[in-house]
Amino acid sequence: METFLAVLLLLGLIAVSNVVNRFIPFVPIPLIQIGLGVIAALVPTGIHMHFEPELFFVLFIAPLLYNDGRRTRAVSCGICGHLFCCWRLALSL
Repeated sequence: METFLAVLLLLGLIAVSNVVNRFIPFVPIPLIQIGLGVIAALVPTGIHMHFEPELFFVLFIAPLLYNDGRRTRAVSCGICGHLFCCWRLALSL
């Protein structure tokens, strides 16, 4: 149940960050999300979670990889364009 509440809390923080970004568009969303994460970590919620790598992979790494893969296919043009995008993605990691 704590995992479910933590996931709901994270999704709520993402929604709040999008609303804050509408009012302050010159601040990048990742900075707003980091700030909200710090505030959420400092507020005592009673939720205590142990680090589980599987949960981290499912909640954070998988959506990031999906987004990168989706953008890579949209930008690629032919075989040379696809190879360039793959190398650019690999070098940026």
